[in-house]
Amino acid sequence: MNPDPVLMGILLSDYVIQEHGSGKYSLIGTFHAINSQTFPFITNQFFVTILLTNLPVKFDQMNVTIRIESPKSGHVLASAAGNMKLPAEATLPPNFVMQLPFIVPQFVVTEPDNYSVVVLVNNETVGKRPFSVGRLSPPPAPQIQ
Repeated sequence: MNPDPVLMGILLSDYVIQEHGSGKYSLIGTFHAINSQTFPFITNQFFVTILLTNLPVKFDQMNVTIRIESPKSGHVLASAAGNMKLPAEATLPPNFVMQLPFIVPQFVVTEPDNYSVVVLVNNETVGKRPFSVGRLSPPPAPQIQ
């Protein structure tokens, strides 16, 4: 019986860089919300990095999907997916934490709201977090004297 994966974290950032040699990730420009003066608007592309643990020590493949969902309708505004494969001879150490960055493509946001970032592993939801989109007030008009 395989254990159920546990989602330890969901991080949002402008960029992710993987260091050559060490394989370490650097997350550049982390954030928890996006704001706009006008709606609808198109977001910039950004990254969602997830942290998964409690994975089976051996597996052939595992499908991971990230979705940005509307709270009112459940409509998926954007998604990104990947297929993890381990070589047949590889095993994961106990308590291994896998870091997986995904590029989220641009998408249209029609109104300010608290959206959700949802993570699925093999089509099963393993966790989610809120993702706030707010309205910025326009800057004050310059006053001429």
